[in-house]
Amino acid sequence: GEGAKERDKDLHFHVLKLRGFQQIRSRALSMSTILDKICERKRVEVADLKRRLSQDPSHPIHAILSSTRPNPRRFEAALRAPGLSVISEVKRKSPSAGSIGAIPDPLALGKTYQDGGASCISCLTDYEAFGGTLDDLLALREEVTIPILRKDFTVDLVQIAEAIWAGSSAVLLIVAVLKDETAWFIQKCEELGIDALVEVHDEAELRIAVEGKARIIGVNSRNLKTFHTDLAVAERLAKHLPDGIVKVAESGIHHPEDARRMYRAGYDAVLVGESLVKAADPGVFIQQMRGMLPFQPRPPAIKICGLTDPHTAAHAAKAGAHFVGIVFAKGSKRFVGSVDRASEVSKAAAAEGAEAWGVFTEQSADEIIDIVNTAQLKGVQLHGDGCRAAFAEIDARLPPTVRRVYVCSVSEDGHVSHELPPAVKASLQKHRDYVLYDGVRPGAGTPFEWELFHPDRELPFFLAGGLAPENVAEALAQVHPTGVDVSSGVEETPGCGRKDPARMVSFIEAVRTAKASPTAVQAPTVCANGLT
Repeated sequence: GEGAKERDKDLHFHVLKLRGFQQIRSRALSMSTILDKICERKRVEVADLKRRLSQDPSHPIHAILSSTRPNPRRFEAALRAPGLSVISEVKRKSPSAGSIGAIPDPLALGKTYQDGGASCISCLTDYEAFGGTLDDLLALREEVTIPILRKDFTVDLVQIAEAIWAGSSAVLLIVAVLKDETAWFIQKCEELGIDALVEVHDEAELRIAVEGKARIIGVNSRNLKTFHTDLAVAERLAKHLPDGIVKVAESGIHHPEDARRMYRAGYDAVLVGESLVKAADPGVFIQQMRGMLPFQPRPPAIKICGLTDPHTAAHAAKAGAHFVGIVFAKGSKRFVGSVDRASEVSKAAAAEGAEAWGVFTEQSADEIIDIVNTAQLKGVQLHGDGCRAAFAEIDARLPPTVRRVYVCSVSEDGHVSHELPPAVKASLQKHRDYVLYDGVRPGAGTPFEWELFHPDRELPFFLAGGLAPENVAEALAQVHPTGVDVSSGVEETPGCGRKDPARMVSFIEAVRTAKASPTAVQAPTVCANGLT
């Protein structure tokens, strides 16, 4: 009877919740244990180093450990220079990115960095996780004259002495590793005469660094549990960094626009690894980040919505879509059908580097959270009065790694149907998430009057509604959005729900080749101190 159906429904949602919790817990544990395992390995390496030093009483490291010397502060001074400083990294691989570059000649790369205008070099010396060795640092010090940071997982004083012996001007101290010992390690660096870049990930770690009298603080925008990078973290913590401290933004700097964003947030320097190693010309890339050379602004992000099968999702991602939309509105021709099917679509997109967002209309907060967890969605796109009304509850229950996308309807004459509620706007600004402007009838394939449209430009936003390969360039020229969202415009027949692979490719190519909008972030004006 009806009672049995309700019990079955409740049981189904409890199962979804449990499954989602288990998946999240499993991912978090696997990520958080990476740092623990690295530190355990470091302690073994330190024990081996001490054993070898005990067999060589004349090694210079003994003298370094038994004396004090003035700190020349070369690393700190380089980062305090006018304009944005760039710390360029020698990095072969990482647990999050996998293989980055072979770097057969670290000295040649270091000289390229130096000639390109890098302020300092960061040299990873952990082999197992990052592919670096102390030999890389020793090679760099032979001919590189700018300061070198030994980037490793410091767990013992002997590593700092070894860094000094190898020619480093600074070492990395990670608060997540050292915790309450951070202040002691900062003091020891001062006594031994070497700068310390003290790395933090959140407000609690920042407090430890400040109380420990750190002079250089690096804010790492990478979440240690999920490995997701979010520059909004650096922007948030920048407001709490005391005056007089050298501020370094770490992780997530992939484009000159990211560097400019960090500079405007108040950072003195950015630490860049993967993007520089992969750059066709690292020297040019450094100068673009510092504002000394022009660069092309990023093309808008691309979302293809209404995907219902893994094959099409993989094809869209391979073609260049950054996001795919999975529709959970049962009355839509693009309804995905089931949570299991949505999970398959999400995994297929992720395998090709795209994020999957769930498109919701009237689901409850409980249903949305369950689906996000089970299908491993990276974003929620909230249509309909019910979902929008539940935004506060959904927002509070979503992890920061899941994007919130709030949909505003736009009439055919370009009029936005309603203002963003202040609480919604505050949340989107906090998380650096998006507004999506769509037509009154989403998926209908009808564009509105772009020249009469006035979005809230204080927030990044996506443009949807009637976009197609034939008109997206015109829309970009008139509206200048952060991203574009297409559905019916890339279907075999508009409204049929079946995506046309050729039209998807045509749409993506049209976005990529559209001329840069006049209001997009342009190349900085060159001035005496770099960025403007």
